[in-house]
Amino acid sequence: MVQQKVADWHFTDIQDAIDALGSEAEGYDRDGLKAVAHLGGVGGMKKYVRTKGEYNPSDELGTSLQSYYDKFSTS
Repeated sequence: MVQQKVADWHFTDIQDAIDALGSEAEGYDRDGLKAVAHLGGVGGMKKYVRTKGEYNPSDELGTSLQSYYDKFSTS
């Protein structure tokens, strides 16, 4: 029950962060941005968008923000 509430909050927080980017997020796939935020945090997703993808770190397994964006984009 608590775990579900935390998950709901997490995804609402990501949605709100994407909405707050406004026109900066135009041209990006929303599902792709959700994946970027899940991997890199909300701050990482904002930086990814604001640098037009130049901010593209990888996690310890070598998965980059861009590869996650590409994998989960639906458009």
